[in-house]
Amino acid sequence: MDPFVSQLASLCRDQVTRCKWASVPTDAIGPFAERIALEGTNWLNLWLVTPSDIALRLGAPIIVDRSIDPLEERTGPRADHAAAS
Repeated sequence: MDPFVSQLASLCRDQVTRCKWASVPTDAIGPFAERIALEGTNWLNLWLVTPSDIALRLGAPIIVDRSIDPLEERTGPRADHAAAS
């Protein structure tokens, strides 16, 4: 088992009801929780957050107060996909 997954599994078993947070690089890391559960840890109470999630939660009030649109103009479907739709 991956050392990170092993440590999370151990933490989840030792601290059953305590809420646990793990900072992960991307949302694609979600299968870690699935692997922990499949390996016999039946109660996780584990939250996986990305740096983007944390930045958004911390910065959102300031962004809204200043009426700043956080989305770049180019955000959206790629031009070749938009033309095909």
